[in-house]
Amino acid sequence: MDNAHTKTVEEVLGYFCVNESTGLSSEQLRKARERWGSNVGDKVPADIRLSSIRSTTLRVDQSILTGESTEIGKIRDEMAATDPERTPLQQKLDQFGEQLSKVITLICVAVWGINVGHFSDPVHGGSWLRGAVYYFKIAVALAVAAIPEGLPAVITTCLALGTRRMARKNAIVRSLPSVETLGCTSVICSDKTGTLTTNQMSVCRMFVVDSVVGEQCALSEFTVTGSTYAPEGEVYKDGVAVRCSQYEGLVEMASICALCNDSSLDYNEAKGVYEKVGEATETALCCLVEKMNSMSVFCSPNKLTRSATGAKMFVKGAPESVLERCRWLRVGGGSRLPLTTALREQLLGTSDLTFVGCVGMLDPPRKEVLGDNKGTALSICRRVGIITEQEEEEGQGGPFGGGLTGQMILADDNFSTIVAAVEEGRAIYNNMKQFIRYLISSNIGEVVCIFLTAALGMPEALIPVQLLWVNLVTDGFPATALGFNPPDLDIMSRPPRSPKEPLISGWLFCRYLIIGCYVGAATVGAAAWWFMAAHDGPKLSFYQLSHYLQCSEGHSEFAGVQCSVFESPYPMTMALSVLVTIEMCNALNSLSENQSLLKMPPWSNPWLVGAICLSMALHFLILYVDPLPMIFQIRPLSWPQWVTVLKMSLPVILMDEALKFLARNYIEPGYDLELEEERARRRRGEGDAGLLTPVRQALKGVSWSFVLISAPLLVWIYSLDSDITNIFWT
Repeated sequence: MDNAHTKTVEEVLGYFCVNESTGLSSEQLRKARERWGSNVGDKVPADIRLSSIRSTTLRVDQSILTGESTEIGKIRDEMAATDPERTPLQQKLDQFGEQLSKVITLICVAVWGINVGHFSDPVHGGSWLRGAVYYFKIAVALAVAAIPEGLPAVITTCLALGTRRMARKNAIVRSLPSVETLGCTSVICSDKTGTLTTNQMSVCRMFVVDSVVGEQCALSEFTVTGSTYAPEGEVYKDGVAVRCSQYEGLVEMASICALCNDSSLDYNEAKGVYEKVGEATETALCCLVEKMNSMSVFCSPNKLTRSATGAKMFVKGAPESVLERCRWLRVGGGSRLPLTTALREQLLGTSDLTFVGCVGMLDPPRKEVLGDNKGTALSICRRVGIITEQEEEEGQGGPFGGGLTGQMILADDNFSTIVAAVEEGRAIYNNMKQFIRYLISSNIGEVVCIFLTAALGMPEALIPVQLLWVNLVTDGFPATALGFNPPDLDIMSRPPRSPKEPLISGWLFCRYLIIGCYVGAATVGAAAWWFMAAHDGPKLSFYQLSHYLQCSEGHSEFAGVQCSVFESPYPMTMALSVLVTIEMCNALNSLSENQSLLKMPPWSNPWLVGAICLSMALHFLILYVDPLPMIFQIRPLSWPQWVTVLKMSLPVILMDEALKFLARNYIEPGYDLELEEERARRRRGEGDAGLLTPVRQALKGVSWSFVLISAPLLVWIYSLDSDITNIFWT
């Protein structure tokens, strides 16, 4: 617009004349002036309407117009301002975070409170304030140890990895939180089209009227072979192939199918198959016409050509709809007869059609819906209640249907993809529980470690920088790798979990506490071992260790003890090494919630093995590469000390195996299809041949290669000489 950036609203609008027929009035102009101010500049509303133009220099720059002032733009702004609803997983994590914060606060206050009597110890120079500040730092270290800093990143990574795995199985997930929601799917409701069937409609039968005698008519029935879109098949009558051009009714039916049709067949050279272009039902009729091969106007038996005079209207549709509009009936030979009075009463007044024939089509079922063998399909049907023993004897069946929400899209038409997606959703949720378990149990161990040292009055075994290193670096890689865990062996034999099920149940929290308490006790025990039993340690008594703050040259209980020994970096090195090693063992425990390592060996998740190796390499880095030992206040360990570290760390695997055994057999029992089938055969009186004994059941699926590797290694480690047992009677 000519000099528009210097003109006022009144001057700009003066170029336009108001045309009331356009709906733009003076009142609207006044409101626009009030809305956009007195100086428009070079910007005008995107929804401005011009009734006429008196300027020849008007230019409109539409590159910056986004339509934010239009009604659609307003709707978009309102949608963007709406807070998205939090998913069940997010709500559970929020609740877990709140509970964890409360527990951490209580523990920190308790640790600070139980040490009030030590605020004035000589080590603090007799200053109560210095002692209070010192134990406040310990409380802060406790909070650092308790908070799983890497949990948000690990959860996001796990969900992203799950969506990628599901995409490989042709299940496209539109939002990350919906991945976890699939794990609580209890009923799969699926339409038959494309799942139980092939989604390729085809004509299988058709009939025309052969003759009419009184009120009775004789039908000529034909069957059509071929159940795909490929125009390959034959037309049979009474089991004998026929030429459709010999039947006037079939020729006219083919004409109707071809002319009342908007679809076509397209051959996909890349896939080597025929594909539909248009509706499935019309494509089936198009394919039928190709199979009938009756569209030639030359009739070979009569050596004549057929021609029609006048205009014709062809109609196709549902049988009941077509019959309501017909007054005539096509009979073999090309003649037509009027319909009976009873049928004529049902006709519409404007209808005057002739019924030619009817075709029947179907969407053929898949040869195999599940992608497994017959035995597996029957087992699954029995398990979910589709087939019971009584129905199996009576030859009955049951429906199995329903669909998923729009949060997941199937890239194929296979019913087994839905089942695979549900299995993957359960596996993702289990993996999330596993790395949460790994992080929380490890953090509980760190909390127990700091709490024990403070409660027992021992020197601190871990300092904040070491705790941050463990939580942010060494724990992060195994926790992320746990997202690659394979599904449990019995994951689809468990009942669906409830959406209201807490993220951490009472039993799981009990397991966290048991493992965490051992982690903390072993960490403190490693530091105490160096003070009390190590051959290169000071060999102190427990009283001296627990009252080290009272150490002074004139104290009788510390005669011959150098107080500087309590500041040695070796006990912290032992504690840190045991903590890192035991958490790597705990990562192996987290391969499965309830399955034993004997059945799911470490190499079932090679990513976890690599992550453990990387974490241990980083630990060796801070131990043996200068100046990192000085930064972390640790020292390199010798081989005998590493033997002690291993002996203190490996029992956590045995403890967790015992807890898994209890959960697997008594607390959270699964469902073994093979065992149930065996019991069903026994109830039917088919004998007890091949009965699975408890021993065979326990040994089924054991990885004997893992047993052959781990058993000799454990025997060798615990046969090595060390001073670890001296701590119990020193």
